[in-house]
Amino acid sequence: MATDTEVATALAERSFVIESYDRLSHSFRQFQESGEVVHLSDALDQLCKTLGTLNNDQQFWAHLINLFSDARLNDELMALTGDLEQHLADDADAVIEGGYSDPALVLRLASDVGVALNLLRQAKSGEAFSNLQQRLAAFEKEVCGARLKGKKKANRKWTIRAARLVARGISIIAGIGFIVVNAVTVAHAPHPVTVKLLFKSLASGASAVTSGLP
Repeated sequence: MATDTEVATALAERSFVIESYDRLSHSFRQFQESGEVVHLSDALDQLCKTLGTLNNDQQFWAHLINLFSDARLNDELMALTGDLEQHLADDADAVIEGGYSDPALVLRLASDVGVALNLLRQAKSGEAFSNLQQRLAAFEKEVCGARLKGKKKANRKWTIRAARLVARGISIIAGIGFIVVNAVTVAHAPHPVTVKLLFKSLASGASAVTSGLP
């Protein structure tokens, strides 16, 4: 079985998720500010592409599944019932202090994960993540189907549905991105403290992903 550092290093290599989150949230904000459907279409394109890459990344899922079965995850899931805002702030501060190159992006990720977790607030158990890959694949199909439909007929009904899908998608990609930025910290500075940070981010991030899925 891979060590904590090896798993963190592998997850840290998925930096495309962070870049995708940045572009996705930017396009969606442009749509919200201008009402121009072209920005919503751009966000949907980005979301479809990112979900496809993630769903086809078998090594990524193999590492996550192993982490989900680790007893340390349940300890961190239980901690989420406490002061959620402080929990996320501590995570973000640790990543920034660890030297991550874009502190503003880390804070935005933490903010979107916090919104998702406040919406979730359901029973915290590793079992909730057992079918995460299958649900994400189903969500990809829904998103990419809406993307194709929008290229043919982007009417008001489509716009409302697409906006809802993108909003959910931001929670999902933010959750995975939060795991990745924490993994970068562990990979660069392996230590019991940073490994604990990885499991804290896994609890927060995976719960945020769950909140965005049907």
